[in-house]
Amino acid sequence: DDPPVFLEYGGQKKAPVKGEDQADPTHSALLGMILMEKLKEERGIGYLYITHDIASARYIGDQTIVMYAGHMVEGAESDELMSQPAHPYTASLVAARLPFRSNDPTPVPMRGSPPNPAELPPGCAFADRCSLATDTCRATQPERIEVNQIPRVVLKQRH
Repeated sequence: DDPPVFLEYGGQKKAPVKGEDQADPTHSALLGMILMEKLKEERGIGYLYITHDIASARYIGDQTIVMYAGHMVEGAESDELMSQPAHPYTASLVAARLPFRSNDPTPVPMRGSPPNPAELPPGCAFADRCSLATDTCRATQPERIEVNQIPRVVLKQRH
């Protein structure tokens, strides 16, 4: 039986991690997130957290910015962004997260492939993967709009 490993912060040992959990990357990631949240609360630390896991971003940051092909497509308070995504790419990321409850929908794979960053299309870079895209989306860059009087930024074509 392996001796426990302790998560340490602030010079104090906390959260014992036992044997097999030490090698489990999911458990390690969870412990890291717990540590980040505690440091945020106790010391007022802010983070620039870059991830492809939008569910974890919700718990790390008070605000989330979603980027696609090097461009911001949406930004809002994290809880608002997760509960009411306004941009189709954000909605795809939220839908693709692993289900937490038995009644959560099954993740649906996103169609197509991302564009080559060196050869971005003239319009919205997400248009070829978006089920809502129009010819306008493919031809012109979307404008920034406010959604439901909520202070957030969304790049979206007005249809």
